[in-house]
Amino acid sequence: MIEITINEERCVKCLECVDVCPTGVIVNRDNKPFVENPEKCIGCLSCSYVCRADAITHKGIYIEEKLVYNPKLEEKVKKFV
Repeated sequence: MIEITINEERCVKCLECVDVCPTGVIVNRDNKPFVENPEKCIGCLSCSYVCRADAITHKGIYIEEKLVYNPKLEEKVKKFV
């Protein structure tokens, strides 16, 4: 399972991570992001990419694995490379 951590000290509470999370794992709770149902995380790393404070980390996912083992994601990434 992917472990998502939001560093509350670094977080600026912009909530952009909430907006981009396609599975609703990161939700707005009391005007700050909160990880809910982490087992639903698909490992897209969108939240990490938009986090301007670099406050979100993932444990248990590596972009190399996703590119090798997820052909659908690989096709999406190729469009940007």
